[in-house]
Amino acid sequence: MPKIGATWWGLGRGSFARNASAGLIATLADFALVAMLVGELGVAPPVATLWGCGLGGVVNFAINRRWAFDPSTTVRSSALRYAFVSATSALLNSAGVALLLGLGALIYAVPYQLVWWFVRGLVSVLYNFPLQRHFVFAHRDIDRAKTPSSVDLRS
Repeated sequence: MPKIGATWWGLGRGSFARNASAGLIATLADFALVAMLVGELGVAPPVATLWGCGLGGVVNFAINRRWAFDPSTTVRSSALRYAFVSATSALLNSAGVALLLGLGALIYAVPYQLVWWFVRGLVSVLYNFPLQRHFVFAHRDIDRAKTPSSVDLRS
Protein backbone atom coordinates (compact mmCIF):
# COMPACT_ATOMS: atom_id res chain seq x y z
CA MET A 1 0.00 0.00 0.00
CA PRO A 2 1.24 3.52 -0.65
CA LYS A 3 2.55 5.24 2.48
CA ILE A 4 0.90 8.49 1.49
CA GLY A 5 -2.58 7.43 2.50
CA ALA A 6 -4.32 8.98 -0.51
CA THR A 7 -7.76 7.63 -1.12
CA TRP A 8 -8.52 5.97 -4.41
CA TRP A 9 -10.88 8.82 -5.35
CA GLY A 10 -8.88 11.73 -3.85
CA LEU A 11 -6.55 14.18 -5.54
CA GLY A 12 -3.28 13.37 -3.77
CA ARG A 13 -0.43 11.14 -4.79
CA GLY A 14 -1.56 7.60 -5.37
CA SER A 15 -5.06 8.67 -6.37
CA PHE A 16 -6.94 7.59 -9.45
CA ALA A 17 -7.30 11.26 -10.46
CA ARG A 18 -3.53 11.74 -10.76
CA ASN A 19 -3.03 8.40 -12.46
CA ALA A 20 -5.87 9.17 -14.87
CA SER A 21 -4.37 12.61 -15.64
CA ALA A 22 -1.02 11.01 -16.43
CA GLY A 23 -2.81 8.38 -18.45
CA LEU A 24 -4.75 10.98 -20.41
CA ILE A 25 -1.58 12.80 -21.45
CA ALA A 26 0.07 9.51 -22.40
CA THR A 27 -3.05 8.35 -24.21
CA LEU A 28 -3.21 11.53 -26.28
CA ALA A 29 0.39 10.92 -27.41
CA ASP A 30 -0.49 7.27 -28.01
CA PHE A 31 -3.62 8.10 -30.02
CA ALA A 32 -1.83 10.72 -32.12
CA LEU A 33 0.74 8.11 -33.13
CA VAL A 34 -1.97 5.50 -33.85
CA ALA A 35 -3.94 7.98 -35.97
CA MET A 36 -0.82 8.90 -37.94
CA LEU A 37 0.21 5.27 -38.47
CA VAL A 38 -3.27 4.20 -39.60
CA GLY A 39 -4.24 7.33 -41.51
CA GLU A 40 -0.96 8.27 -43.14
CA LEU A 41 0.96 5.00 -43.41
CA GLY A 42 -1.87 2.48 -43.73
CA VAL A 43 -0.81 0.38 -40.74
CA ALA A 44 -3.52 -1.97 -39.42
CA PRO A 45 -5.21 -0.61 -36.24
CA PRO A 46 -4.17 -3.52 -33.96
CA VAL A 47 -0.50 -3.17 -35.04
CA ALA A 48 -0.61 0.63 -34.72
CA THR A 49 -2.11 0.15 -31.24
CA LEU A 50 0.97 -1.79 -30.14
CA TRP A 51 3.28 1.02 -31.33
CA GLY A 52 1.08 3.63 -29.68
CA CYS A 53 1.15 1.69 -26.42
CA GLY A 54 4.95 1.81 -26.49
CA LEU A 55 5.03 5.59 -26.78
CA GLY A 56 2.23 6.01 -24.27
CA GLY A 57 4.04 3.72 -21.84
CA VAL A 58 7.19 5.84 -21.81
CA VAL A 59 5.21 9.04 -21.29
CA ASN A 60 3.00 7.46 -18.62
CA PHE A 61 5.90 5.98 -16.65
CA ALA A 62 7.70 9.30 -16.46
CA ILE A 63 4.64 11.23 -15.27
CA ASN A 64 3.52 8.55 -12.81
CA ARG A 65 6.98 8.16 -11.33
CA ARG A 66 7.52 11.92 -10.81
CA TRP A 67 4.02 13.22 -10.07
CA ALA A 68 1.15 10.73 -9.72
CA PHE A 69 2.69 8.37 -7.18
CA ASP A 70 5.26 8.62 -4.41
CA PRO A 71 7.18 5.38 -4.89
CA SER A 72 9.92 4.16 -2.62
CA THR A 73 10.91 1.54 -5.16
CA THR A 74 14.05 2.16 -7.15
CA VAL A 75 13.74 3.49 -10.69
CA ARG A 76 15.02 0.14 -11.97
CA SER A 77 12.52 -1.83 -9.92
CA SER A 78 9.65 0.43 -10.98
CA ALA A 79 10.77 0.30 -14.62
CA LEU A 80 10.91 -3.51 -14.67
CA ARG A 81 7.50 -3.79 -13.04
CA TYR A 82 6.09 -1.12 -15.33
CA ALA A 83 7.49 -2.88 -18.40
CA PHE A 84 5.67 -6.07 -17.40
CA VAL A 85 2.36 -4.28 -16.71
CA SER A 86 2.71 -2.13 -19.83
CA ALA A 87 3.48 -5.10 -22.08
CA THR A 88 0.53 -7.11 -20.80
CA SER A 89 -1.66 -4.01 -21.03
CA ALA A 90 -0.58 -3.47 -24.65
CA LEU A 91 -1.55 -7.06 -25.44
CA LEU A 92 -4.92 -6.63 -23.73
CA ASN A 93 -5.55 -3.40 -25.64
CA SER A 94 -4.49 -4.80 -29.00
CA ALA A 95 -6.45 -8.01 -28.52
CA GLY A 96 -9.49 -6.06 -27.35
CA VAL A 97 -9.36 -3.79 -30.41
CA ALA A 98 -8.96 -6.78 -32.74
CA LEU A 99 -11.77 -8.72 -31.05
CA LEU A 100 -14.27 -5.87 -31.00
CA LEU A 101 -13.45 -4.79 -34.55
CA GLY A 102 -13.91 -8.40 -35.66
CA LEU A 103 -17.23 -8.68 -33.84
CA GLY A 104 -18.26 -5.29 -35.17
CA ALA A 105 -17.54 -6.41 -38.74
CA LEU A 106 -19.95 -9.32 -38.23
CA ILE A 107 -22.75 -7.20 -36.81
CA TYR A 108 -22.20 -3.49 -37.42
CA ALA A 109 -19.26 -1.54 -38.81
CA VAL A 110 -17.80 0.35 -35.85
CA PRO A 111 -15.09 2.99 -36.37
CA TYR A 112 -11.80 1.78 -34.95
CA GLN A 113 -11.44 5.03 -32.97
CA LEU A 114 -14.53 4.29 -30.85
CA VAL A 115 -13.41 0.73 -30.24
CA TRP A 116 -9.90 1.96 -29.38
CA TRP A 117 -11.15 4.46 -26.75
CA PHE A 118 -13.61 1.96 -25.25
CA VAL A 119 -11.01 -0.78 -24.87
CA ARG A 120 -8.43 1.69 -23.56
CA GLY A 121 -10.83 2.90 -20.86
CA LEU A 122 -11.69 -0.59 -19.66
CA VAL A 123 -8.08 -1.74 -19.50
CA SER A 124 -7.02 1.48 -17.76
CA VAL A 125 -9.57 1.31 -14.95
CA LEU A 126 -9.72 -2.45 -14.40
CA TYR A 127 -6.08 -3.41 -14.99
CA ASN A 128 -3.54 -0.57 -15.23
CA PHE A 129 -4.47 1.60 -12.24
CA PRO A 130 -4.71 -1.19 -9.63
CA LEU A 131 -1.39 -2.70 -10.73
CA GLN A 132 0.40 0.65 -10.97
CA ARG A 133 -0.80 1.70 -7.54
CA HIS A 134 -0.15 -1.55 -5.67
CA PHE A 135 2.65 -3.19 -7.64
CA VAL A 136 4.63 -0.86 -9.91
CA PHE A 137 4.91 2.25 -7.73
CA ALA A 138 4.36 0.64 -4.32
CA HIS A 139 6.51 1.04 -1.22
CA ARG A 140 7.60 -2.56 -1.01
CA ASP A 141 11.36 -1.95 -1.14
CA ILE A 142 11.18 -0.15 2.23
CA ASP A 143 9.09 -2.94 3.72
CA ARG A 144 11.59 -5.57 2.54
CA ALA A 145 14.48 -3.59 4.01
CA LYS A 146 12.89 -3.88 7.48
CA THR A 147 12.35 -7.65 7.43
CA PRO A 148 14.21 -9.69 10.04
CA SER A 149 16.21 -11.54 7.36
CA SER A 150 17.79 -8.26 6.25
CA VAL A 151 18.85 -7.10 9.73
CA ASP A 152 22.59 -7.24 10.32
CA LEU A 153 23.01 -8.90 13.73
CA ARG A 154 26.80 -8.40 13.77
CA SER A 155 26.61 -4.74 14.82
